[in-house]
Amino acid sequence: MPEVEVDFGAGPRRIASSTRVLNLGGDGSSLAPVEGPVDWSQLDKLPACITVEWSGAERGIVDALATHSNIRFLYWSEASGDIDLTTTRLGTVRLDGARLRSVRLPTSVTSLLLQRPPATLEVDAPDSGHRLDLRLFQYGPDVVIPDGLRGISKLWLWVGGRCPPESWPG
Repeated sequence: MPEVEVDFGAGPRRIASSTRVLNLGGDGSSLAPVEGPVDWSQLDKLPACITVEWSGAERGIVDALATHSNIRFLYWSEASGDIDLTTTRLGTVRLDGARLRSVRLPTSVTSLLLQRPPATLEVDAPDSGHRLDLRLFQYGPDVVIPDGLRGISKLWLWVGGRCPPESWPG
């Protein structure tokens, strides 16, 4: 399998040119630096890449996804603030982040996975989420469908946590 040298900012590394899933989490163990600039042009060397895993601040990832239409899946942990993905061609978006305020989705999105979304999260989805597969991972007792997703066609719900002992059946 041929390799290419990439340097997203954390130093040069050799990876398979056929890489389909790329971890750019910025957690110190990935290809991207923990802080500072990210050289998104390195994605050009990975035309088979269809999935990007990211963590933390935006740092240019949205623009990079907009210019690399081969990337169809985004897994973003510790997302925060307002995220506008409308310029991308993503099909599946997975987000988690306690400080996430709002998300604008592209018309191409068909699946949205939200892990521990804040109760105040607002989502701007085409047609209020009609034709959207929403997978919601809640860990507390309260389940809230985010504003903007009232028209979803499919809901997959995972609820975790514990009931207080006084509410346990007999």
